[in-house]
Amino acid sequence: MPIIKYEQINAKSSWVIWRIDETIEDFLQKVTLDECDRNDLARIRHTDKKREWFSSRLAVKHLLGARQLKFNGIKKDQFNKPFLKDHSSHISISHSFPYAAAIIHAEKPVGIDIEQPRTKILSIAKKFLNEKERDFAGDDLDILSILWSAKEVLYKIHGRKRLTFKHHLAIQPFEKNHDHPISCSIIFGEDHFQSYQLKFQKINAHYVVFNL
Repeated sequence: MPIIKYEQINAKSSWVIWRIDETIEDFLQKVTLDECDRNDLARIRHTDKKREWFSSRLAVKHLLGARQLKFNGIKKDQFNKPFLKDHSSHISISHSFPYAAAIIHAEKPVGIDIEQPRTKILSIAKKFLNEKERDFAGDDLDILSILWSAKEVLYKIHGRKRLTFKHHLAIQPFEKNHDHPISCSIIFGEDHFQSYQLKFQKINAHYVVFNL
C-alpha cells in the first residue's frame, strides 16, 4: 500500500498522501466500480489521469478504514464537489502525479490541494492574487504555489460557484519555513466573510495544503 503520509489532525479529521505506483490493472483489483464510476472513467483519456482517479479513491478508502468505516464510493453534486456514498463525513481529494491526497472530517466541509511549484505560475499570478498577496509573494515559486493551493482549498470548502480566486479568497502573509497555520478568509461581501486556518507541508517536490 503506497501510503507515504498519514496524519490525524484531530479526533474528527485526518489526511493522507498516496504515491501512485499501481497500473490500471492493479487498481481494478482494488476498487469496485458502479455504473457512475465507469462513466466517469470513460471520460478520462490519459492513463496517468485514470491512475490519479483510482488513487484518490483508495486514499479516501484508507481514511475511512482508519475509522473502521466502509468505503462505498464517491458521488459528486451539481458543482462537482465529491461526497461519500452512504456516509455523512465530509471529504476532499486532489492529485498531482505521482501523488494523490485526501482529507476527511466527521462534521464540517474540508479542502485539500497538492501542487508542484512550476514557473508557469508566474504568468498567472496577477489573475488569482490580490495586490497585497502579490507584494507578499513576489517571484517566489514556493509561496506562489502555496497561495494557489490555499485558494483551491477555500474554493473546495465553499463547494459552489460564483467565487473568484482574486476577489473572494484572501490569504494572509505567512512564514514559508515555519510550521504555523495560515489565516485566510472567504469574502462574500462587505463585512461578510468566513475565516479559516490552513496548514501546508512539503512532500518531496510538492506542497500539500489543507484546512484545520
